[in-house]
Amino acid sequence: SKCVLESYDIEAHLLPFPMADEELYGNLDMKYDICFIGRCDEKRERYMKVAADNFDDVFIGGPEWNGGVIGAEVENRWLSQKEMIEKYEESRIVINIAKTREHVTHRIFEAGAANSVVLTERLSGLREFYSEDEMPCFEDPGEMTSKISDILMDNMQHNFSSNSREKTRENYTMTSIAERIIEIAE
Repeated sequence: SKCVLESYDIEAHLLPFPMADEELYGNLDMKYDICFIGRCDEKRERYMKVAADNFDDVFIGGPEWNGGVIGAEVENRWLSQKEMIEKYEESRIVINIAKTREHVTHRIFEAGAANSVVLTERLSGLREFYSEDEMPCFEDPGEMTSKISDILMDNMQHNFSSNSREKTRENYTMTSIAERIIEIAE
């Protein structure tokens, strides 16, 4: 995307966040069906309780999960980037529940590079980066549950994860974004 800051006569280009360093990704053995990493809030707790009530092997990491979620393994602390990516790599599905649906965050790209399906709330601007075949979306806990079931039961995990992983590692690395900056500057 491109915009001009007219009052300053400056041309600005918006670029996606890059994924984390490739060395952090290791194709670890699957340990969890579902993973969510982020600070607890009322909406996220509601969604993850639904996930833990309906599926086995749920991991939740992040601060303020004090009461935990019955049926889920919870680490009530911030995880380092390395720990977060390990959890993504060990999970069949990474859930993204945004604080705001107004923009795409760096976690989408970090999770997209992992060997898992990223199932996310519909986010403004997401389709600029990933198609529905690369990163499926949901609107509410019921649709989230239905899509998790479809992915796990129909063994669709491999198709989604390889689609998003391939696109992320091709287009959203530090190197590819640096190349775009150089291209724009020339």
